[in-house]
Amino acid sequence: MAHLDEERPNTDHPARSNQELWQRVKGRLRTEVGEDIFTSWFARMDLDGIDLDTVRLSVATRFLRNWTQSHYGEKVLACWQSEQPTVRRIDIVVRSAVIKSTATVAKSPDVVAVARDREHRTEGERHAVSSLSQEVHGGSPLDPAKYFIIVAGLFGNSQSTSPSNAAQPFDGPRFPEVTINDNVRAQHRLATERFGVKTIKLATGFSMGAIQAFHWAALYPDMVERVAPICGAARCSRHNYVFLAGLKAGLV
Repeated sequence: MAHLDEERPNTDHPARSNQELWQRVKGRLRTEVGEDIFTSWFARMDLDGIDLDTVRLSVATRFLRNWTQSHYGEKVLACWQSEQPTVRRIDIVVRSAVIKSTATVAKSPDVVAVARDREHRTEGERHAVSSLSQEVHGGSPLDPAKYFIIVAGLFGNSQSTSPSNAAQPFDGPRFPEVTINDNVRAQHRLATERFGVKTIKLATGFSMGAIQAFHWAALYPDMVERVAPICGAARCSRHNYVFLAGLKAGLV
C-alpha cells in the first residue's frame, strides 16, 4: 500500500496516519465552506478507507450522500488533493445501520403494513391517534387479533422524525427533503431488520398512505402479496400540486 504522505510515512500505524490526514482535510473544508455549512454537512462525515488513489467517506443517510456529492464533491476532492496529490477520486457511501433483532412476529405470520397519511389536516397527535383507532381495531378488516399490523408515519409527521423534533443540524428549515420512496425504503428496513418480516400480506393506506402502498408494490413485488390503496394515486397529479400550493399560500 502506498504511503498517504510521502514526506511523513507511517507504516507502523497506517490507520492513525489516515485519520490524521482526514483531520487536516476537515480543517481545510471548515475554512473553505465556513463553520455553519461544515457543521451541517461534514461534521459527522467519517473516513471509511483509502485505496490507492480513491478515498471512501461515509455519511449517515442517502440524502447526505447525494447532497454532499453533488454540491461539494469537487471541493472535497480539492481539499484532499491539497493534502495528498495522489488522490483522484472521492466515493461517498452510506454507513450501514442494520439493527439486529431477536424479535419475532407475535400474533400471526400474516403481516399487514398500514401506511399513514402525513396528517395535513391534523390537529396534532390526538387526531393522529384517534384516526388510527378507526382503521385498526377488533372486528375491523384490520383486526390486530388476526394480523400483525405495522403502522408507520411519514417523515415530517407529528409522530415521526420531523423538523420540530429532529436533532441539530437537521432541525427546522434545515430538515432534509425526503420522498415517498425514502419513506417506504425506511419502512422496509423496519419490517425486515427490526421485526424479521419476510412477507407482507397487504399494504394499504389512505391518501398519501395510498401512494406509499403503490410504492410498496412497485419496490418489493416479491414481498407484497396484495395492495389496497384508498383515495390515492401512484403519482401526484398537477391538480394536486396546485391544490396544495393554495393551502400553503393561505398559511404563509
